[in-house]
Amino acid sequence: MLIGIRPINDFAFKKTFGSPENKLTLISLLNSILDLPKPIVDVTIENRFNDKQRAQRK
Repeated sequence: MLIGIRPINDFAFKKTFGSPENKLTLISLLNSILDLPKPIVDVTIENRFNDKQRAQRK
């Protein structure tokens, strides 16, 4: 996890857990929260939001 960033808002959470370079952090979080019979070993991160369009609307 990035040091100095608290994932308490959408941007920080998305940056921390929704970036391909932080894929292992997301897998670790999911395995910690979910009580699955088999641990998650891989995830596919899809960007469902267009950040450029969102910034233009603000």
